[in-house]
Amino acid sequence: MKQTNPDNSYKDFGEQGLLTYLSNIWERRSSFVAESFLIGDITGDGIGDIITDFGSYGLFKYDSTTALWSQLSTADPESMLLDGSDIITDFGSYGLFKYDSTTALWSQLSTADPESMLLDGSDIITD
Repeated sequence: MKQTNPDNSYKDFGEQGLLTYLSNIWERRSSFVAESFLIGDITGDGIGDIITDFGSYGLFKYDSTTALWSQLSTADPESMLLDGSDIITDFGSYGLFKYDSTTALWSQLSTADPESMLLDGSDIITD
């Protein structure tokens, strides 16, 4: 899986970890295996951060400015979306949640376990 932002290119190299490509150099951001990841500016500094599902280790954020990882949740997400700087996360049987990056708080949007989800503007559509 590869995702880009104007500053970096990120790639999941499986067992080799999550790396970023900048100025013709690959740099390791994590040696853990990422199940999925998103790129978005959730810290509000104008630089893309990495929101990563590390499976049973939980959901983490890599702040590209400070180069530090922080755990957002111990739960293992089934899927994630970015809604501006907020993260919409399907935590399976726990339900659908929103992480407000401004307050750093989670709120439950639904107790249902969606099969899939997408954003239509600011509306979340689930199946």
